[in-house]
Formats: sequence, C-alpha cells, structure tokens
Amino acid sequence: MQAGVLPEEALVEVQARIAEAGFVLPEGVRLQIGGDADAPASTLNNLIASLGLFVTLSIVMVVPTFGNFRLAGVAIVVSGLSAGLSMLALAVFAYRSASMPSSD
Repeated sequence: MQAGVLPEEALVEVQARIAEAGFVLPEGVRLQIGGDADAPASTLNNLIASLGLFVTLSIVMVVPTFGNFRLAGVAIVVSGLSAGLSMLALAVFAYRSASMPSSD
C-alpha cells in the first residue's frame, strides 16, 4: 500500500490478495467490511433523497429573482450543465470524488 491511495482502491487490492492466497476462514467466522467502503453509497443515497426538495426550492427562488420563467429556465439549465460538466471533467482526467463509482 502507498500513501494517497483511495480507500476503495486499497480494499480492492486487499481482497484480490486474499483471493490469490486462497485464504479460507474457519467455520463460524465471517469477514465483514465496512467503514469507508460503505460511505460512498450512503452519501449518494442521502444526496438523492433531498434532490427533489432542492430542485423545487431552487425554482421557487430563481423564478421571482428573474421575473419570468424563460430566464429562470436558462439559469437552471446552466446550473445543471455546470454540475454535469464538472463530473465529466473529473472522469476525463481520472480524478474521483467520493460519489463516483470506481471504473475498475
């Protein structure tokens, strides 16, 4: 293991080493992995759970600010594209955030 390695990558490497060694747990013993391995899934679930409320409140705030639906629509589309393109940039340059799944 090296410094700067993401926990998910370290977990995959350790699991591969265990499989290569043919290690078998004794009867009645189980291997349970948690901690950082479970964090991305729960974080993403929490973000998606509040997404509907966030979008609704954003529309309610942006429409009166601009005074019409056309400009509010443009602002909302631009914010969505900004979020999507930032995730694309992370993927293109092989950087990962906690919410992005591994490509391995």
